[in-house]
Amino acid sequence: INSHCINSVFGLVLHSMPSNIGDIVGDKQHTDAAWFDIHDSSLHPYMQRKIFLLQPKLVQHYAASQMRTLEDADTGSTARQQRKASRKERVKAKKAVLVKGG
Repeated sequence: INSHCINSVFGLVLHSMPSNIGDIVGDKQHTDAAWFDIHDSSLHPYMQRKIFLLQPKLVQHYAASQMRTLEDADTGSTARQQRKASRKERVKAKKAVLVKGG
């Protein structure tokens, strides 16, 4: 009996697409690689099911990534506001010294 079992599914988020599919290297058992549309109806039903099960995790990963980006932007904004307030305080302090010593 000839069979091929897929017992585990792994998802990988690529932040940029490799320019050449040949840049992706598998191990000795997995030497072939190909890009395909996850909505391709010609995919084997087992593969379609695995992709369907993986999609919520990929969406969750993307959402978490976006939240980190937004939080970083918000933190950066807060830090800028703090630096601006600090500069204003230093300018006020200098003006106060100039008026006193004036």
